[in-house]
Amino acid sequence: MQPGVCQNYYQIENAMGYMASHRQMSPSVERLAEAAKLEVDEFRRIFTDWSDVDPETFSRKLSSQLTKRENSNKPDLFDTADDMPSSSKSWHYDRFLNISRMEPENCKDGGKSLVINYSVQHTPFGRMMVASAGKGICRVSFLSEEQQCSNILEDEFPEAEIKHDEKLEHIIMADFFGKPGLPESMINLHVKGTPFQITVWKTLLHIPEGELSCCSDVAMEINNPKALRAVGSAVGKNPIAFFIPCHRIVPAAGDFGNYRWGINRKIAMIGWEAVRISKESE
Repeated sequence: MQPGVCQNYYQIENAMGYMASHRQMSPSVERLAEAAKLEVDEFRRIFTDWSDVDPETFSRKLSSQLTKRENSNKPDLFDTADDMPSSSKSWHYDRFLNISRMEPENCKDGGKSLVINYSVQHTPFGRMMVASAGKGICRVSFLSEEQQCSNILEDEFPEAEIKHDEKLEHIIMADFFGKPGLPESMINLHVKGTPFQITVWKTLLHIPEGELSCCSDVAMEINNPKALRAVGSAVGKNPIAFFIPCHRIVPAAGDFGNYRWGINRKIAMIGWEAVRISKESE
């Protein structure tokens, strides 16, 4: 992914929030450009370079995603990858990701036994930190323009040895955004979490790209329909941005809800995926 596309996201980020809050009115490109503090022609060029469609098309697809979720009741949403038609473009991320729980002894004493290697990758949603420790990737976080990776990791693993060292799996994760298809081999996510959180995160992998769900759907899928609040908490504590796709969880009552890495970024992801699935199906 080229740095320019990454930087484009930061320039148009504020337009995402305006687009979502005015989705019923089909906001004009002039209003979106104003929200981004850009001239109209410059905004249209940057936005189209970023999304591969014009702002008006992106806005329509974003709105249709939420409308589809509000009007649908899909019992097969969590079908496993093996159950999907081979021609399906709605990828389930369990086709290339495996989640395992970090051993409790690695988490105690601030992660004193861990060596964590991290790198910063360029994505359509800004700078992305990918960190790995021993048995797999332990953290993926999106960054503000000036945010430092070490601060994020030190907060979670204050006693770990933290090294800026790019690994092959970091590059593979970033390549997902720019290359068609799925990675050829499985990638292990080795994360810190409770058994319940791991169950929720594994379930999120089954939400196809281009689809939206809600906490009640997840609770039903894990056979614990009364655990809405616990499911919501687990979704909010997801340590692997984008790839454990908590951005596909929206409130049952409508709207886009919240997001650990910023609501504007969540809106951008939902629209970007809708465009990507549409183009894959052409």
